[in-house]
Amino acid sequence: MVAIVTAEDIAMSYGSTSILKGVSFALEAGESLSLIGSNGAGKSTLIRCLLRLEPITTGRISLFGREIQNLKPSELRSTRCRVGVVFQRHNLVPRLSVLSNVVHGALGRNTQTFGSMISGITLWSHITAGSAHRERAMECLERVNLADLAHRRADSLSGGQSQRVAIARALMQDPDLIIADEPAASLDPIAGEEVMGLFSELCREAGVSLIFSTHNISHAVDFADRMMAMKSGRMSIDCPTGSVDLKALKAEYA
Repeated sequence: MVAIVTAEDIAMSYGSTSILKGVSFALEAGESLSLIGSNGAGKSTLIRCLLRLEPITTGRISLFGREIQNLKPSELRSTRCRVGVVFQRHNLVPRLSVLSNVVHGALGRNTQTFGSMISGITLWSHITAGSAHRERAMECLERVNLADLAHRRADSLSGGQSQRVAIARALMQDPDLIIADEPAASLDPIAGEEVMGLFSELCREAGVSLIFSTHNISHAVDFADRMMAMKSGRMSIDCPTGSVDLKALKAEYA
């Protein structure tokens, strides 16, 4: 298998404060990986570093075989277009329809393909988007079971529905990798379980690699092939989820 994400001995500091300390791992195509750890362990910082939203101090990070620290801005944009990102806060545009928010997922790849501001503007709303983009967005909504809410305003949705729309928007991007930072943290337990199950299932069906961070150890084990635990900026566990001692893990990290 080919590694699509590689981190080699990366460290990251804010001034004199070390956040990441010698973190190394690789993610293969089609693999799903969960990150656990207490607040301040470095999970969110690691995710931001993988996308070069934060600079690393030392080490190397490669996405799809390209060392991201050395990429020019245009090269970095084209690489990021292959990554769908889902955050705890869903970042939907409240006054726009659900369908328009999902259409936004095509913005990155579309402007990379056509290199035009005009092509980006047409994707701001489902009304001005082309029929192919609208049809694709509806397909993505159907996959998250929200096609019947396509024309509802995003600010009328529940938390679980909003996160499903965020997932549909990420799928609209046709990513090779999805990175999610605590995607179920703002949801109630039932909605969180449903969203994580759907998330995992859709990624497997599409052959999309997945990295997600979570405080929920059951989610980390149930919805990933592999789990990494972080403590004080270091990787303390890296193992297949099938070999995890759940009781010991909860005692250490819950």
